[in-house]
Amino acid sequence: MHNATVLPEQIHSPRLLGVSHKIFKKFENDLGATIAANAATAATAAAAAAPPVSKVAFLFLTTGAIPFEPLWNRFFRGHEDLYNIYVHADPFQFRAFNRSSAFWGRMIPSDRTERGAPSLVLAMKRLLANALVDDPENQFFAMISDSCIPLHGFHRLHKRLAASPRKSFLEIITQSDLLWSRYNARGEGSMLPELQFGEFAVGSQWFVVTRDHARLLVGERRLWNKFRAPCLPEFAASSCYTEEHYFSTVMRVEDQAGSHGFTLTNVKWAENNDGHPTMYRAEEIDLGFLHGLQEESDGRFMFARKFHADCLDPLLRYADALLKH
Repeated sequence: MHNATVLPEQIHSPRLLGVSHKIFKKFENDLGATIAANAATAATAAAAAAPPVSKVAFLFLTTGAIPFEPLWNRFFRGHEDLYNIYVHADPFQFRAFNRSSAFWGRMIPSDRTERGAPSLVLAMKRLLANALVDDPENQFFAMISDSCIPLHGFHRLHKRLAASPRKSFLEIITQSDLLWSRYNARGEGSMLPELQFGEFAVGSQWFVVTRDHARLLVGERRLWNKFRAPCLPEFAASSCYTEEHYFSTVMRVEDQAGSHGFTLTNVKWAENNDGHPTMYRAEEIDLGFLHGLQEESDGRFMFARKFHADCLDPLLRYADALLKH
């Protein structure tokens, strides 16, 4: 039997402490409905004048610890009025943060997740929902992996987002040999009539979205009722990656023009390891390697993954050069 290791003072949402998962799920449903109902009013206000990028909500999705916490602490240092952090972790694997860490007290009420399953999308929706409710000054919402690192300093990221306050950075890929099998992973015709194959998309789950799009992704119900259905056993291992399809498809259907169509997180797919990108190791990390990641796609990327935990020491060695701009 597992014993939860999350200390009460580590959880960011005190009003939810002691609340059962059943009641919390009802809270999530009510929150989604409220956000959806308010979306039209918010969109009207935004149309009059786009708000400046006030704060960036960093949404960390992890099973246990955050291996690069010291690097992220250096990234956040000195910008306390421009960001908020929210952490979703397996409550049975979570390890408490030090009180001096930027992550202290930023754990949200969490549940276990499984790759490719609806539980992972629900965790991402839960992160978005908590950040929306917590602080109205959160204007951009960055979904961050525990194997992810910042590629530039905070100021450069903030400036990049401020230059495009109404558009999200969410990947929308519509041409791929994988789409047909993934569209039918729950059974041929199972997505109809709500979703035609021509509307289906794939994209990275690591995105940065505006406040309006965060509301959309949390409150959306019509397509979610299709995506939350289980995949057929023969497709479960090869084609059922709900987190790579749901958000991109919602954006394609609801507001494709509202996204730049690409992610700000750099990954390398030179080798495919059970659907995972290349894992970088400590011996690869030097200044030239990091500058190469920064310069790819004309400096488009603000983050990079996938880094093994043994990369922490060399990353800290080059942190000043990595985060200086």
